[in-house]
Amino acid sequence: MSLYVDNISFKYKDRNVICGASIEAGSGDVIAIIGSNGCGKTTLLKLIAGLLIPDKGVIRIDNKNAQFGIGVSGIIEQPRFWNEMTARDNHKYYLEDEYDDTRIESSFISL
Repeated sequence: MSLYVDNISFKYKDRNVICGASIEAGSGDVIAIIGSNGCGKTTLLKLIAGLLIPDKGVIRIDNKNAQFGIGVSGIIEQPRFWNEMTARDNHKYYLEDEYDDTRIESSFISL
């Protein structure tokens, strides 16, 4: 998989969050995005994932232009799990408003 981000810019309302960011990475590359709170790290990942539309610039994944709503997936924010709860209980806790017990139970695979 390749990633090509060229001169991306994005703003929330009137605030420029990302101004001219560029990244290029190939299969097996590891990239660290480091910065202070509010500097645009999460916004950049959301742009790459296709969750936001850049105001300017190009994003290509495997030489295909990224499209809003059709991107890569990943955990953008740090996941929070309760150590004292089982995986099944964590799943129920976070998804209880969206899924019923039968659907939650059927999502688990016993190995």
